[in-house]
Amino acid sequence: MPKQIPFACPSCGGRVLVSELKCTGCDTVIRGEFSPTPLGSLSEEQLSFIRTFVLARGSIREMEKRLEVSYPTVRARLDEVIAALSRMDAAGRSREEIFKDLEEGRLSAAQAIEELNGLKG
Repeated sequence: MPKQIPFACPSCGGRVLVSELKCTGCDTVIRGEFSPTPLGSLSEEQLSFIRTFVLARGSIREMEKRLEVSYPTVRARLDEVIAALSRMDAAGRSREEIFKDLEEGRLSAAQAIEELNGLKG
């Protein structure tokens, strides 16, 4: 199974960008800065939950059976995924990342305010 693209740097926790893509058929290489998709920024556990949810056709009752957990547990996990996705802007930055960058001096207060104002939700 291919490795998942990490959402955060394993060393410092900063945001990561994919910088190179390679075709397995013809070896063409594409270079640039590519942000992960919103779903690509979810944890493995959250992605597994989403896969199961889709395969269960969105039925919470079916999720209860497949995961062998209660309705409130399914709802809590779904709410967690919804919250994670709603915190992400189009570029995949969360409020937490913006605050961390501000705290560590990678953003000025004005830049942080601008980014926070641009977040959806």
